[in-house]
Amino acid sequence: MTSGFDGSAADPLGRMMLYSETYRQMTRRLMVAAADLCGGRRIMTHEGGYSAAYVPYCGLAVLEELSGIKTPIDDPFLTEFAGYPGQELRPWQKEAIDKAAELLDGLR
Repeated sequence: MTSGFDGSAADPLGRMMLYSETYRQMTRRLMVAAADLCGGRRIMTHEGGYSAAYVPYCGLAVLEELSGIKTPIDDPFLTEFAGYPGQELRPWQKEAIDKAAELLDGLR
């Protein structure tokens, strides 16, 4: 699993509207896939993210999910970023996700 935070809403380059809970959910899904496909084994690397103010919250969400430990630290940007408009899936995006889910189901 590679964890790059340049897709976060605060990243000056990527700005893909992801936020800490998005990274938490992606980590959870990758952990489920690892459990199903390779006995839960996983390797983590960090490869990017250029918002010094926001990367720590995204990274913390990943580490909390991996460890199963919730810290008392809250993401102060979460409400704002999660509320950005335009986050609904487009039909072509839903189609791609559904196809990927079908392929994953075929591997099980």
